Amino acid sequence: MRIEVVATELSDVDTESGQHYVLAKGDIVTVPDGYGQKLCDAGWAKDTTGAYASAPFTPGAAKLVVPKTILGATAKGG
Repeated sequence: MRIEVVATELSDVDTESGQHYVLAKGDIVTVPDGYGQKLCDAGWAKDTTGAYASAPFTPGAAKLVVPKTILGATAKGG
């Protein structure tokens, strides 16, 4: 899938391929279909062909999933 990034900055990993993407608004790249659909569903990118509908981009809106094991953790220095 060929996408255009609409988010200001995007740094994410495609969990299926392990590929790390660091992209900026206006970048046009080819990504695996499933990953491109994920980005379009989140509103961070749009399909350049228009064949896959994208959610509207809302700056500042994001879902952050933090594992419970991290919430109770404490940092230890050396």
